[in-house]
Amino acid sequence: MITAVVDPVETPGVHGLLSGSDDIVPMDKLAQKYDSKWYKTLDVLLADKSCEIDGVVVCSQHALHTELGVMSLKAGKHVLIDKPMTADIDQAIELAKVAKDHPHLATIVNNSANWADSTIAAYDAVKQGKIGEVRHVNCILGSPLTWLFDEKGHAGWNSKSDKMLGNGFGWGQGSHQFGWIF
Repeated sequence: MITAVVDPVETPGVHGLLSGSDDIVPMDKLAQKYDSKWYKTLDVLLADKSCEIDGVVVCSQHALHTELGVMSLKAGKHVLIDKPMTADIDQAIELAKVAKDHPHLATIVNNSANWADSTIAAYDAVKQGKIGEVRHVNCILGSPLTWLFDEKGHAGWNSKSDKMLGNGFGWGQGSHQFGWIF
């Protein structure tokens, strides 16, 4: 059950850059759809004792994964973090240490696209020789995300943070490609 949604931006794509998807709705409408509450920050959600949650799905810009994951674990919540888990190795070590300090809580990194039915079918076709010997792979992953990168409230998605090379989006999406290829 979705109990709460968190995003500082009230209406994604307010500049008319909605990525061609009709699924993107204002946060208040998203919260209403799931009969949940909308919070602008995770710390406000975690402080709200009237909103009972078991876990947090961290799918923010990559540079915030550590901060939000650590905050959630320290608040006693299970954590599912989108890939890449962190923006650099020091953050990964920090997050792993906090997770180890909370062994009763699950800390999971999501990379589910590699287990999608289509990915498994492609793997099976290659393994069974249905498409012949693979000698070269060209893989392109395109995402219509102008609304995400150009939205002022989503600055962390389009700027470098800490030691991370670029904004981290390429690393996150590259994990799908590497999974598919290998």
